[in-house]
Amino acid sequence: MPNYNGVWSLSTQYQYAADWPTFSGTAIFGMGSISGSNYIASIDTVNFGSGGNATDWGDVGVATADPACSGSSTRGIFSGGIGAGGASNVLQYVTIATKGETADFGDLTVARGGAGGASNATRSLTFAGNSGTGNLNTIDYVTIANTGNSSDFGDTSAVNHYPEGLASTTRAVLGGGQPSGTGFTDVMEYVTIANTGNVTDFGNLTAATGFISACAGSTRGIFGGGYASNITDTIEYITIASAGNATDFGNLTVAKFNLSAAANKTQALFFNGGTAAATYTNVIEKITIATTGNAADFGDALVARRYSAATSSAHGGLA
Repeated sequence: MPNYNGVWSLSTQYQYAADWPTFSGTAIFGMGSISGSNYIASIDTVNFGSGGNATDWGDVGVATADPACSGSSTRGIFSGGIGAGGASNVLQYVTIATKGETADFGDLTVARGGAGGASNATRSLTFAGNSGTGNLNTIDYVTIANTGNSSDFGDTSAVNHYPEGLASTTRAVLGGGQPSGTGFTDVMEYVTIANTGNVTDFGNLTAATGFISACAGSTRGIFGGGYASNITDTIEYITIASAGNATDFGNLTVAKFNLSAAANKTQALFFNGGTAAATYTNVIEKITIATTGNAADFGDALVARRYSAATSSAHGGLA
């Protein structure tokens, strides 16, 4: 190891690149189901880096499956979900650096589960979902630093259930989902987060997929897993600033659906999910966003669950 004082030559900088400090961040993931309608309130947390098992963060006040989730560098917001009383309109938030129980944030404009979530440092968006009586095309938003009820942002191009969202600092992209009872979609569409209004077409996933996960680094958006014609292990990516179709990235270590994902600027993590209709996993996987290739093992969550949601303090929607 060299002396870090003084000026390094370029060749020395590259030689010791592995010793440079890296931008890390904290991921939180949780809620969901541990079997059937057995909803769970717990939230797990991991730090980005080389890997390791999750630790307990705390619990949400209202346990649901299929909430949307997004956040800023300081707060994570869980939106709605399906609980013991049906579809929920509750927005609840955590201060990521402080373990404990969620606090009430406000209410969505309509109760829903299976919605997509995305955010930049200022706004959190909740896309589409199912109210319990039918699929929705409604987009809601809140200002993350405040608390209060959500406001109408606009509409997705069609009613949709089980899509997922990701964001850069300016754009939120929604992909996949189940517009009808049986058919999935490959459609991706986007909004400019600072504005309000309806979506614009972005392109298409490599296959029509629902129950998918999504997250983003600084420039790339990542979609992983889900259900197409079967449970899939596909990982694909987009360049968020450029509309167009998704490109194959690699594969998860095992095919799974009903999983969640979160990222920092360099690494994406995939949490939990189902490998079969009644099989739940606690596995956490990782990829390096700037490269392509298959996922590798990161560690384990505290419990095996499906229908969970995740965000991080360092995702690509944050400057």
